[in-house]
Amino acid sequence: MVVDTDILIRYLTYDDEDKAERVIAFFEQNKNLILTDVTFAEIYWTLHSFYSLSKEQIIEKFRELFRLNYFQCNKLILQKTCDILEKHNTSFIDAYTAAYAQMHSDNKVVSFDKGYDKVKGIKRIEP
Repeated sequence: MVVDTDILIRYLTYDDEDKAERVIAFFEQNKNLILTDVTFAEIYWTLHSFYSLSKEQIIEKFRELFRLNYFQCNKLILQKTCDILEKHNTSFIDAYTAAYAQMHSDNKVVSFDKGYDKVKGIKRIEP
């Protein structure tokens, strides 16, 4: 079963106590819930833009999700994304792209964005 962003936002922010408690009870009764990479991107955007959480706070919330046994996700690439986010002033999407290039490609990213030049192990190529 795939979990939508709004469910995870309730869990991570506890901004609606009733819904948060229902989410927790649901998680405890249902294992092997699936979190997509796109869901993490949306969580990052929502927590940063709507809830004004810092990058560091969001990374900690992601790591909290990684520690829970309820979820299946692309943990390795998402953890690598968090590592890149911690070290560089970049967006979640750019950090994910760099992590993907490091794990599933030749460490090359085709981009005009010079921010990739700061990510260790990434070779930026301009067309």
